[in-house]
Amino acid sequence: MIPIQSSNKASAPHSSPSSTPWQPRAHFAANVASPNSIWLLNSGAFHHVTADLNNLSLHAPYTGSDDVMIGDGTGLSITHTGSTSLLTNNSAFQLNDVLCVPDIKTNLISIYQFCVTNNVFVEFLPMCFQVKDLHTGAPLVQGISKDGVYKWPAFKTSSSPPIIAFLSTKTTSSN
Repeated sequence: MIPIQSSNKASAPHSSPSSTPWQPRAHFAANVASPNSIWLLNSGAFHHVTADLNNLSLHAPYTGSDDVMIGDGTGLSITHTGSTSLLTNNSAFQLNDVLCVPDIKTNLISIYQFCVTNNVFVEFLPMCFQVKDLHTGAPLVQGISKDGVYKWPAFKTSSSPPIIAFLSTKTTSSN
């Protein structure tokens, strides 16, 4: 969700609407990182999973009958499937067959699917991880370990909405 801030100030706070001249109003919407944009690497997930349909650049309704099973045995409904890209300063990594599960608490990257799709491997260290090219071993991106999980660096995804700004003006009409 994109937070929206607006300015809506009248020139005289206690004037009647008919005596207050109309003032231009500027509206602004910003693309701000939210908890729904954080992705964690998961070695136990066979599919990539997101709670937020806005994380997917392409998506379609899910017509199957499967659920995503979480650790306590609860099944969570899948509403859509889709894809997105994780963009870094130098690379774009594909996430295909992403399941949209609105009740999941964290976006998950299936390490297995990620490595197969992108021809990479992941090296885990106590304080960070590195994604490396499968053929050359060249490092492509590095992420951090925090609170016992490996967190994808905060780059944009291909589905990140653009920053939008607009200004409204009033035109007069002859009655």
